Amino acid sequence: MITSRGAKADPTGGRVRPADDCPWPRPFPDGFNACPAYLQQRFIPVDIHDQPLTPVCTCRHLISRRLPDRTGGWYAACQIGDAAARQQWVVAGDGDAHRVLGALRARMDAINRPFVERIWAAKALQRDDELGAAVAEFVSECATFLTLHRQEFEQAQLRPDAILLIIRRTVEDFVRKDGREASWDVPESILSELPERDRLFFRLQTSS
Repeated sequence: MITSRGAKADPTGGRVRPADDCPWPRPFPDGFNACPAYLQQRFIPVDIHDQPLTPVCTCRHLISRRLPDRTGGWYAACQIGDAAARQQWVVAGDGDAHRVLGALRARMDAINRPFVERIWAAKALQRDDELGAAVAEFVSECATFLTLHRQEFEQAQLRPDAILLIIRRTVEDFVRKDGREASWDVPESILSELPERDRLFFRLQTSS
């Protein structure tokens, strides 16, 4: 997950940047809207001891790619493509739909953030009782949010009950895994079982 780069840093060593290189300094500030394709995603990094660090904002379209014509080095790339491709992504219509889903996800993430941080901390400290309590409260908070906003989810062609089930399974998977194997992302094995619209909510991607 790419989340940071100094505003003046040049990963290409002064060479021409790849066309799909993300031009914006990171982490992205709250309220960032300079990029038409930006879809906020909260990321909680961990230190070398698996302790949670301060959450930062990244973009769901941000990926890492190897620098061209070099034996080593990576850069932060936009999965959609260059500036023209990002604008076309919005014009094509998918952008509006993705923004609706992204807005719902961002609101849900903001409410759940304290619970997620507690889960990470309890897991890092191997405090099973605290972890179990934090997970239960997190799932309960998700259920409450989905109930209160059921109409909005259904209008976006999403199934709140299915989303809650996936959240439960993802958290269970997270709790089972050890140390650095743990990930807050929905496992691909679970995503593959979902209809495309539900997958979009958890991992917004452009169609190829």
